[in-house]
Amino acid sequence: MKFNFSILFCLLLSAINGQWKESFPSGIDNEWIGDRSHFVVNANQQLQLSAPVAGTSVLLHPFVVTDSLIWIFYFKMEFAASSSNRMNILLMTDRLNQDSANAYVLEIGENGSNDNWKFYVKQQQSKVLITEGELTKLAFDPAQARMMIQKNADNSWMFSSDYSGNSQFTLEASLQMVPDLNISSPLFGIQCYFTDTRKDKFFLDDICIASPVTDLKAPEIIRATVNSDSILQIQFDEAVDSLSSSNLDNYLLDGSIFPENTKRTAADQLELEFNLKFSSSKNYRLHYDRISDLKGNRALKQFFDFTSELIIQPASLNILITEIMADPTPVVGLPEKEFVEIKNVSGQKLDLTDCILTDGSTESKLPKYFLDADVNLILCNIRDTQEFKLFGSVLGLSSFPSLNNSGDLVSLRNKNQEIINEVNYDDTWYRSPTKKDGGYTLELINTGSPCSGKENWLASQHFSGGTPGAINSVANYHLDISGPKIIDAYPLNEFEIKLIFDEKLNQSILSNFTLEPARMIASVDLLSPSDNELLLVLNEALEKGIQYKVMMKMIGDCLGNTSNLESNTFALPAEPIYLDLVWSEVLFNPYSGGSDFVELYNRSNKVLSLNKLMIKNKASNDIWYKVSSDKIILPGNYLALTIDPENVYHRYPKSDSTKIIKTQIPSIDDDGGNLQLAYNQNNTLLILDSFTFSKDWHHPFLQDDEGVSLEKIDMEGFSDNRNNWQSAAASFGYATPGLANSHYIDTTNVNTDKPYNLSSIIISPNGDSYRDFLSIAFHLNKSGYKSKIEIYDLSGQKLKSLSYQVLSSQDLIIWNGDDDAGSILPVGNYILYMELLHPHGDKLEFKERLVVDH
Repeated sequence: MKFNFSILFCLLLSAINGQWKESFPSGIDNEWIGDRSHFVVNANQQLQLSAPVAGTSVLLHPFVVTDSLIWIFYFKMEFAASSSNRMNILLMTDRLNQDSANAYVLEIGENGSNDNWKFYVKQQQSKVLITEGELTKLAFDPAQARMMIQKNADNSWMFSSDYSGNSQFTLEASLQMVPDLNISSPLFGIQCYFTDTRKDKFFLDDICIASPVTDLKAPEIIRATVNSDSILQIQFDEAVDSLSSSNLDNYLLDGSIFPENTKRTAADQLELEFNLKFSSSKNYRLHYDRISDLKGNRALKQFFDFTSELIIQPASLNILITEIMADPTPVVGLPEKEFVEIKNVSGQKLDLTDCILTDGSTESKLPKYFLDADVNLILCNIRDTQEFKLFGSVLGLSSFPSLNNSGDLVSLRNKNQEIINEVNYDDTWYRSPTKKDGGYTLELINTGSPCSGKENWLASQHFSGGTPGAINSVANYHLDISGPKIIDAYPLNEFEIKLIFDEKLNQSILSNFTLEPARMIASVDLLSPSDNELLLVLNEALEKGIQYKVMMKMIGDCLGNTSNLESNTFALPAEPIYLDLVWSEVLFNPYSGGSDFVELYNRSNKVLSLNKLMIKNKASNDIWYKVSSDKIILPGNYLALTIDPENVYHRYPKSDSTKIIKTQIPSIDDDGGNLQLAYNQNNTLLILDSFTFSKDWHHPFLQDDEGVSLEKIDMEGFSDNRNNWQSAAASFGYATPGLANSHYIDTTNVNTDKPYNLSSIIISPNGDSYRDFLSIAFHLNKSGYKSKIEIYDLSGQKLKSLSYQVLSSQDLIIWNGDDDAGSILPVGNYILYMELLHPHGDKLEFKERLVVDH
């Protein structure tokens, strides 16, 4: 037997007033008229559509009309409604043919995702929308509700609903003076519009139409909420008379304070404005007197006690975006749906009503919602709401932005379009090549440092792939009390300088910029959306060849923390010529999931820019790749180029993240390539450096070259000299992107006693990258010496022929500790013999003792 509160209530009304109820215990009774054959009573004792084909079906039942009526009923559609598949509940109509009928109609279903119920007054072919329910409440499958609708004798109406299908009704709308249709012989029923696939998906049940029990009870306040510093919103337990409820003399706060103004916001709700500021967490008492309901019942000398809980409009950084699921596929453990998590960090209750979540192209307005202090809230598409309720507080949004997997700008704004918080993420923020491929969220690490950028985000460490509604798995709170630091400065041209800081800046705390040598500054602009970059525009042009220092006082981050003095040196970049910029390191066989990188070294005394550089790997194709960066490289400095800087930086601890630049580079085969570096000079490519290399250039005793870079030894030497390259040292992590190479030799610091320098007299060729090879750096008085360089044991037996070649004045020879057969020499003492013969007759001869020690 079916039983619920609404049926019990209907039985009570019917017993008193003799009206009609129907819960379909024994089929469809004979008083139902219309398309009777299109409906059945199912096993759950519900009226169900069962039409033969697509179309429209109507079923109506007569009832007795009185001045005051209550309708209670349950409906369901087992699909997401649309204009083709929708339902009309005919609360009261005067005939079967609805084309010419007069009726009070509840319409459910439309195109889009904002489906709700709409109440119309229909007079033959014309109809007028009178009110409607909360948007999106009937937008998903199943679309269902139990409703209670009351029509009073003065033709005022109240609409209450429970979208779970139970009987915990919430008042949604109150109306005054709805047009009276004067229907003397009314019919109630259902009208279904359906396609062939939906011809059995409509349900109606638990119908009750009765006169309300006579109301003898005076209205009472049931809720009081402080909406702002001076406004108190009150709600009565029923609709109240507008005249008595708007009388200022009928209210008194704490026995002495009358309201200044009243505003009626609903039939049962008012706002009272006082000439005071409510204090948070303080107890108050509101006296009210002579307030009448619509029946004339009057409340005399009543009071309502409440505690103020200030609800404020969110401002900048009151709410933080704390978690982003941009790519939910493949599933790890969370629903395969996108979401954004926010957290109220203001310490006060916030009103999210009409706030906007946007990705720049799609805006989603938040419905009425109050977010308590320190609470996490999951924002998702309204159709996904049910799936996220398991994880915590959730708010479903229509038109939820589609988050791009590779990166997007997610912004939360208040109703005045002011930014509360925004995150400009990209997939390098995961710092994991596996997790960035999907199924894991990005989590904010430190809510105490909201001005930080990508350094404050990381892929979730939780086994399910994320922590919606809960504390982030990577959470590590500490309050940011430091001002911003400048990390780079470089000119874009002779009139514009870009400054980059380590966190987001405060537009209102930017002052006192000076340049040495002096240049007049025209403007200072904060660059969005990063907000950690400034553009200085000058009135006077910079001059080439001069180093400038920019100095800043009172620079503030987005929290207001200030730095008293920051400075940085830069210069207007010059145009490079051949060998000003050279190749210094290349990783062409990265670890699984890793990224290739190439590194440049500025061996000139000029400041150079990456802006017009081009790179090609001639071994794979003939395509030049433009370096997409305005960054400058100072003399004696290194810059690494890669498509994934975060991946490179976190894989190699001996690196400098500020000197690893994101840009497209040509793909390089694991076996090697031919790299060319050029400068675009007025659409003519000037080759700066090039070399052909292979995996054979690695140390012969290196067991596995995966993840190991090739490093140039002597930056003054040529790139195409195989002897000038070596596998990066294990002690340096097998690569040094952005830093001096692990095997770097300074050939400018020469030994004047001999025309060469040895890296060491000890060699340890065991593949651990520590003294694995011997380098002989020549600094001869002239080129053209033919070399004869050999290794002997102490008995005089020749073991290795190192070189029989013509040397340049600055040349490099490498020995890896092997013999002519390629075998590693045993531990012991050996002799290095060098004979240099010049065509002009000069002859040089040298011997050195070497030690092989594994």
